[in-house]
Amino acid sequence: MENFVITQFTSLYVANDPAGRKTQFVNRHSACFIITRKGKIRFTYDGGCVIAQSGAPVFLPQGLSYLNECLENAESYVFNFQTAEKNHPPMQLSAIADSIVLESYEKINALSDSSILSDRLSIFEALYSLAGRLMGDGASRDSDSLA
Repeated sequence: MENFVITQFTSLYVANDPAGRKTQFVNRHSACFIITRKGKIRFTYDGGCVIAQSGAPVFLPQGLSYLNECLENAESYVFNFQTAEKNHPPMQLSAIADSIVLESYEKINALSDSSILSDRLSIFEALYSLAGRLMGDGASRDSDSLA
C-alpha cells in the first residue's frame, strides 16, 4: 500500500461479539487491524465488503462508514491507529500466527499508558512490525510498499 504512514496509536482491545449482532459505524474514528481468532465478521461498506475470520484479518481505514455484522460468535484483536492518508481502501490481509498477534498486543498494551518517548516509539515499532506481517505477500492491495 502506497504511503501507509501511522501517525498516532489510538487504542487496542479484544472484542467479543455474539452471532447476529449488527452495528452501523459512520465515519470511523480510527483506522484498524482486526485480527479474528475465532468466528466470522462481515464489514459491508459502499463499494464492497471484507470478512474477518481466523486466518483472514482485515484493515479498515479511518473515515469509513460500514455495517459490522457478526456472522458467528467472534473474538478479535482490534488495533486502532491514525494514518496520514485517509483514502486507503478496506482490505483482506495476510494470515498471521496467533503468537505474533498476542506478542504485539501485549507489548503495545503494556506501553499504551506511557508518555515516555522511548515507550511511544516502541508502540510505533510494534505497529509497523505487525503491519509489515499483515500486509505481506498475501494481502489484497494496490501496492507492495510501506512508507
